[in-house]
Amino acid sequence: MANEHERSEQRTSRMAVASLITGITGILSIPLAFFAIPEILSVLAIIFGAVGMKRSRRTGVKDHGMAVAGLVLGIIGLILLVVLAMYLTVAFMNWD
Repeated sequence: MANEHERSEQRTSRMAVASLITGITGILSIPLAFFAIPEILSVLAIIFGAVGMKRSRRTGVKDHGMAVAGLVLGIIGLILLVVLAMYLTVAFMNWD
């Protein structure tokens, strides 16, 4: 009985972990922006982070911070991609 209680306290939210991993990978893959890899990973990080936050509140798992970190990394990744797209658009428009 004590082992079951210890395991339930040490559970990790898979969605929180997935959010953090996809968020980090999305930011690190920004040089591959032309292949749509970071866009997909950033959106997945946001989705997994939101679901992970909701589940951590509902189940009481302690990985709420990991889900928030993944969500924030996904948002930062999307912002960086928008800034990169704007920069490249202006650079190509002014190309003589």
